[in-house]
Amino acid sequence: MTKLSEAELKVMKILWKHNELTSREMFNLLYDDTQWSIKTVRTMLKRLSNKDIVSINIDKEEFTYSFLINEDEYIPHMELYSMVQNDL
Repeated sequence: MTKLSEAELKVMKILWKHNELTSREMFNLLYDDTQWSIKTVRTMLKRLSNKDIVSINIDKEEFTYSFLINEDEYIPHMELYSMVQNDL
């Protein structure tokens, strides 16, 4: 499983909470904290899709994004990864 950047993890935490969002909805939820542009949010979602972490669904010309890996699967994996890295 791919380790996510801090920015990608920020996106995923919101997606895990809401299950499915459009890029505009994600932008609105992130903006106060990050001041990212809508283009940046879309790039992050595309990057997560390329890593097989997020699914892109097209419905009536609108893209919605949902997670393929849930938080309960990801977080323990990364905790184990960090423990192994610290032992090296």
